[in-house]
Amino acid sequence: MTKGEIAHRLYDLVSQSDTTVPNAPIIRGVLECCNAAVQEISHYATRDFWKDTQSAILYPPTTVTLYVTENSKTVTFESGWATWMEGCSIEIAGSDQLHRINNHISSGPDEVTLMEEWIGSTGSGVSATVYGDAVKLSGAVLKLLGSVVLNGERVLTPLVNEDLNNRLHHNRDNFYRGRWWEYGEDSSYPSSLSDKTGTPTHYFIDSEYDDTSTILAQENFLRVRPFPEAKSRIRFSASIKPAAWTTAEITLIPADPEGDPEIPLPLPSTSGNQATGCPGGMDETILLPFCYQNITKQLAFMVGPLEHTEAAASTSILTQIYQDYEEAILILQDLAPQSERTPAYQVSW
Repeated sequence: MTKGEIAHRLYDLVSQSDTTVPNAPIIRGVLECCNAAVQEISHYATRDFWKDTQSAILYPPTTVTLYVTENSKTVTFESGWATWMEGCSIEIAGSDQLHRINNHISSGPDEVTLMEEWIGSTGSGVSATVYGDAVKLSGAVLKLLGSVVLNGERVLTPLVNEDLNNRLHHNRDNFYRGRWWEYGEDSSYPSSLSDKTGTPTHYFIDSEYDDTSTILAQENFLRVRPFPEAKSRIRFSASIKPAAWTTAEITLIPADPEGDPEIPLPLPSTSGNQATGCPGGMDETILLPFCYQNITKQLAFMVGPLEHTEAAASTSILTQIYQDYEEAILILQDLAPQSERTPAYQVSW
């Protein structure tokens, strides 16, 4: 089935007629139900079905020059700005504190905001070093899966400390700023974390809220420690949010106004990407029951209260829809490209 055909089924359920062209509120409601169904399916399905392998470049320390303003988070790059620097750590001359580039300001080609205010003096031509310790993840990435691999050969260790303020960086006295005892009661923190730069050995995921973003306010960054001293590459697998369906993909094609017998009734849309992406291509047994279950949540608002005899029939239909929905969940959870997942052995680096 296509997206247009799925939507056509839902229109039929709402209007009880093949000839009725849905109005704008019904189209919006059906679109919401279809997207809700796909999001639910991505939740219940194994990660194999919305998994994407991605890679990114980690850059070595890079020298830039800035214009800084006392007591302000806004900084202007006079030279050296590159888009990969968003989210990275920056060391500004005249300060013994590492700052973080929070986000790029769209109103200025080379203006950024820092996480914290610059408390030094206002000035231009200020030298700074940007460390390529962060990769901004796509807004479609929901979760990292499995390993983060450096240069195709080293598997990075995830940091267990979830307190951002305690793991930004080590201090100048070579003590790790963090709850080092989380690595074990009788063990010290990993020795590589005492190095400011070097070959990365650890990673963690860090989130920042950006109220200036027009796409996704919550932005995720993959950060590595120590800071990379040479240009390198990381590879990782991620759980991806399914792409949203659009109005054009579900809007019916109206019947021919001239009465062409070849087009006697409204037809499903053929616009855009019509592939549903349902796991296993099981649209009838998985996707359609999920869509029906979601549309029933809106039927009361669309058709209004029912008469007593109608209510009895409706209850029977809703019960069947819910049973099909529960069965679809079981079918979905049983789908997996690799059913046996217990390893006979493990390899550690």
